[in-house]
Amino acid sequence: MHYAAVLIVFVASSTRISTDCDAPSFPVLLYEVMEEAGMAFLLAALLTMIILSVRAWLRRRPPAARTKAAGPVVAQQLLTSREQMMYFRLAEVLSDHIIFGQVAFSAFLSARDTPTRNTFDRKRADFVVCSKAFEILAIIELDDSSHKGREVADAKRDALATAAGYRVLRYKRMPEPEQLRADFGLA
Repeated sequence: MHYAAVLIVFVASSTRISTDCDAPSFPVLLYEVMEEAGMAFLLAALLTMIILSVRAWLRRRPPAARTKAAGPVVAQQLLTSREQMMYFRLAEVLSDHIIFGQVAFSAFLSARDTPTRNTFDRKRADFVVCSKAFEILAIIELDDSSHKGREVADAKRDALATAAGYRVLRYKRMPEPEQLRADFGLA
C-alpha cells in the first residue's frame, strides 16, 4: 500500500542520514524541511495518511444492499387469470394494435430527479396499448377486489400517467367488446 511507503520515508527521514555526495538525497531534504517546519508538519502528514487510509477502507466495503438479501427467489405468474382473459379480449378487439401486459411505469415515464422517480419506480400498469408504430394510445387498468379502499392511490397513479400526456382507461370489470371498440374509436 502506498501509504505505508510514505510512512517509511517519514520515519527514515526523521533520523540523521549522512551522505558523501554533494547533492542531498530525498530523505535528507525531507528531514531538513521537517526540521524547519517542526512537529506540526509531521502531525499534519500523519493525520492526512490516517484520513486517506480510512477513506480507502470505506470504499472497499461492499454496499449493504448486497449483503442483506437473504430471502428465496420464487417464480410467479406474469398475468393473473383475470388479466389473461382481459389480454385475450384486448387482442381480439384491438387486433391492429400492440398490447403489453404488466409494464413498469419507468418504461413510459421518466424524471430527472430521484424523488420524482421514486413516485413511480415500483409501479406497473396492467396493460399498455400501442399503435403499430409503438406510440402509446392508452394505459389500461383492470380493477379487482384488491383495489377496494385504494381509490386515492389509484387516482395518484392515474394522475402520474395523465400528467405525462397518456390516456388512462380504468375498468372495474371485464369490458364488453363494444365498450372497447367505442373507447378506441373503432365502433
